[in-house]
Amino acid sequence: MRIRKHLTAVGLLILILTANLFSIETKAASFDEINHPDVFLKQVNGDMQCTLVSATMLIRRAAILLGYSNWKDITVDKVKRQAWVDGVGLKYTFTYEGITVNKAQFGPDPVNEAAKLLQQHPEGIVLYHQNRIPRSHAVLLTDYTDGMFYCADPSDAVRNGRVPIYEGLVQVKDAEFYYYVSSPAIPSPAPLINDGNKATEENKEDEGNDYLPVKDIGTYEVELSRTDFYYDGNEKTPAVTIPGLTEGIDYTVIYINNVYPGTATAIIIGTGGYSGFIVRNFGIREATVYDYFNEISAAISKQTIKAGKTAKITVTMPQSLTPVKEFGGDGPSIYNEVKISYSSDNSKIAKVNSNGKITGKKKGKAKIHVTAELADGTKKVFSFTVKVKD
Repeated sequence: MRIRKHLTAVGLLILILTANLFSIETKAASFDEINHPDVFLKQVNGDMQCTLVSATMLIRRAAILLGYSNWKDITVDKVKRQAWVDGVGLKYTFTYEGITVNKAQFGPDPVNEAAKLLQQHPEGIVLYHQNRIPRSHAVLLTDYTDGMFYCADPSDAVRNGRVPIYEGLVQVKDAEFYYYVSSPAIPSPAPLINDGNKATEENKEDEGNDYLPVKDIGTYEVELSRTDFYYDGNEKTPAVTIPGLTEGIDYTVIYINNVYPGTATAIIIGTGGYSGFIVRNFGIREATVYDYFNEISAAISKQTIKAGKTAKITVTMPQSLTPVKEFGGDGPSIYNEVKISYSSDNSKIAKVNSNGKITGKKKGKAKIHVTAELADGTKKVFSFTVKVKD
């Protein structure tokens, strides 16, 4: 009788314990499943628990890869009971439902180290930038795909789900610490199957390849062809140059807020053998007629001519301005008119007509003046010395 009671008690204990464990599915999880928007979480009401929320997302992804069907039961509040110390933060090591998470410090090259860690940890790792200003922050680094790191940021300032790392508030190169699942070993997502249900030759070649180190593009100098633009309703896309690298191969460029007045941004994203990104800002501002006026330029076709021969002066101005020989606009349009006039300080040597055509008269030198004038009297003068030979 005692033995039977003992066995019954043991059986009940096993049932109780089993009820608290995850139910397990045998089907391997896919890449899309571990990156479904429902997997990811956000901090609540701006709380200071970014490491806890990121670690909870990490455990959720690990649970999915382990085949746990009720991974949605993994919540911040439940993980907090095992992983959090009030006034201190996330523990250096903790275990939640058989999944153990440890904290470690990056070496001198966090970019390459993180890429290698992600090969070993398909569930991801938590990046922690402790010395970030104005305050520390953590994100879940989900994967490194096609030369780009991706993350899930618990901050409400970043859109939900898996996003490129440059959208997150922590960058790989700046992180000092990371959290990772130390046990159990987490299986990789199920491979994608092509139409023929066979691995492609490319996939076969990739199997067993050693880790290829990547370079952080953030260490390179970047030049923008221009950093100041006037608003005209068109996109502004200054050319990006990185000495030694090629756009389209080593990096790509996307532009943000590059139409309307304000601060526009060029984001240079490493590709191929380069990871990370660089952000460069440039300005777009409302232009006044005086801004456009200052962009007027003049050039002469040649400054040495023979008597009887000609040269030509060309005036270039923004499309917003209208060149005229005399002011004649009505209403506001007159303010965009620019009167262009020409004169010679010695017409016996060289004369110039109202279209900027210069004609040599006899041997000597003469100065040709080009005057650009606004209706309010604002002037800009260009002068060219013309030498006339016999």
